[in-house]
Amino acid sequence: MGNAAVRSPQPRIVLLLVEGESDSTLLAPSLERLIACHVEGAPFRCDVTVVNQYPVRDTWFTPGKDVRTLVRNRVREHISQKNGAYRKRDVIRIIQVIDLDGAFIPHDRVFEDRLLSHVEYGSDRISVPNRARHCELMAEKRRNVDSLRGLSDIDNIPYRLFFVSRNLEHAFAEDPDVRDLAEKNDLASAHAIQFAQEPDLFKSMLVLQYAQHLAEARFSTVNTMTLRQAHTVIDQEGLLWNESWKNVLCSNSLLSLHAGSNLACIPDFIHNAG
Repeated sequence: MGNAAVRSPQPRIVLLLVEGESDSTLLAPSLERLIACHVEGAPFRCDVTVVNQYPVRDTWFTPGKDVRTLVRNRVREHISQKNGAYRKRDVIRIIQVIDLDGAFIPHDRVFEDRLLSHVEYGSDRISVPNRARHCELMAEKRRNVDSLRGLSDIDNIPYRLFFVSRNLEHAFAEDPDVRDLAEKNDLASAHAIQFAQEPDLFKSMLVLQYAQHLAEARFSTVNTMTLRQAHTVIDQEGLLWNESWKNVLCSNSLLSLHAGSNLACIPDFIHNAG
């Protein structure tokens, strides 16, 4: 018998769309260990849900295009730039993670302070230099999030939108006001190293983030939970992606200001979505 050529196993790629490099630095390796698939980060380097208000000079961006087209453009661009390292057929799932940025709180919790030079966030309010402008941005983000929530695939690859609240630093470091990119990257790298050394810690944090939001939505509980309490809540209520979004988008909800995420729902999407 001749020697049969040994074929390399087909890569199984999960494409992770995120806002910035620090998001990819923290989430890609941590999720890879959690879901046992190769996770490749593809940063937009902006918030794609409001990018038409702050245009960027990237080839995937076309002014005035709807958010689904922009996301699709970014996916196609990223895959084409791999130069054959893998192809579209190797990508089994596309997940996108966005910051909520407090954008889904009631507009009457947005206050104007013309002395401010930037947005200031509280536990139950946002203070901004231009209230009308900020409310416009909130409305656009909501429209685009609603559109992406309804998107089930990109070029026949299953797709789903997830969130961290208020942002990555808030959810993982309880430090939501980090603005310096170097500091963001340092924090992300430190957490990625920690989660590599303690893989169960990442999973536990996702459970706590999900349960904290769920408990606040269900029971108005805002106190810090223990991991045992978090598991009890999830055992009772389940890990429900659609419900987690409904809780955030509820008309009187302040969850988009509070630390949490629905990233705990990612493994089910990766392994069980049809």
